[in-house]
Amino acid sequence: MDFEKLMSPGSITIFSVSKADLGESLARLIASTIVMKLWFEVLARARLNKPRTPVFLAIDEFQFVADLPIINTILSEARKYGL
Repeated sequence: MDFEKLMSPGSITIFSVSKADLGESLARLIASTIVMKLWFEVLARARLNKPRTPVFLAIDEFQFVADLPIINTILSEARKYGL
């Protein structure tokens, strides 16, 4: 999946990660992967001096990603990277 394209201006992407369909463990893994991949793409964009158009990330069922070791860093630094 091309996250750089997903972050392009005017794009809207919705991921449906249903624990009813996937089971809680797999839903948690997929949600965590999406958040981490998006974070690394935002960091890469900044490192390569690409335009920082705002990217909005809304997480329903936040408890799936709340225990990620990097979540505090993401929450405290996201704004300066346009997330």
